[in-house]
Amino acid sequence: MTDPVWKQASLPVAKGGLGLRRAEEIALSTYLASISSAEQLVTSMDADFDLDELCAAELTSWMEVSGTELPLAALRIFQRTWDLPIVERNFSEVQQASSLTEKARMVAVSTKESGAWLNALPASCLGNLLDDDSLRISIGLRLGAPICEPHTCRCSVTVDVYGRHGLSCRYSAGRHSALNESLRRALVTCQSHAVLDPNGVVRRHTEAA
Repeated sequence: MTDPVWKQASLPVAKGGLGLRRAEEIALSTYLASISSAEQLVTSMDADFDLDELCAAELTSWMEVSGTELPLAALRIFQRTWDLPIVERNFSEVQQASSLTEKARMVAVSTKESGAWLNALPASCLGNLLDDDSLRISIGLRLGAPICEPHTCRCSVTVDVYGRHGLSCRYSAGRHSALNESLRRALVTCQSHAVLDPNGVVRRHTEAA
């Protein structure tokens, strides 16, 4: 796990990470949102209270870390307001330090749907529980981390340490059937009749495959 991989892992799921936020990364945003939310109450007891003067060092530090100006006063009570600019800057730094292939991966994993599996309840009765290897490979593919030793696939293509060839290898089997089974289970859960086609059946092009 290299530093760029760990940096991506600490990003929110919506930004291609695993949502494993680092305490030192969110501490400043949390503090500023908390103290801003108490400003009105403190001001009602002490008219001379000046939040900007009290937190001058922290506000300056936040502007340096985020690379932006201070947010609007009305929005400072929300932690997201302080945290999002820092997240956006970290996301940009990870992208800028990546190759074209890794940039494409970052764009793909930061789409809303790509992180849905990380928010799913890991329950075996729902078919959502990944085994250890599946979880390791899924995380490795998401973060662009090495997941295997370089080797030659049985289709004669050289596979690198990132193991992405398996996603498109013509000899790779099981993904299509697994997707069909997932859809069937979802339909059955909704009490909708669903039956998978038996193996070996050839359908006309005008019918569903």
